Amino acid sequence: MKTLIIKGSPESGKTTIGRLFVDADTVYINGRSIINHFSFSSCKKTTKTIIIDDIKNEKDLELFKEIIFNKGEIVVNKRGEEPFEIKLDRLILICDFL
Repeated sequence: MKTLIIKGSPESGKTTIGRLFVDADTVYINGRSIINHFSFSSCKKTTKTIIIDDIKNEKDLELFKEIIFNKGEIVVNKRGEEPFEIKLDRLILICDFL
């Protein structure tokens, strides 16, 4: 899996750059939302790229790392369905720090 970290000051165009990687197999997650195992519920078995935008601090980044880096795969939990694993080609993290 390739990881791309885009960092910069607010309103500097980071999200615009990140969206250049969007295709049919991409899931966009707002990093400002509450982070838990259901944060990836919009993923499908065919998801190849996840963009996590607007990560505000190191604590939030650590939460994403804990969920994401499970043997290089993400376990997707959807309500009413059996959990499944996906293997990503790309992970794009967009943040205002680092």
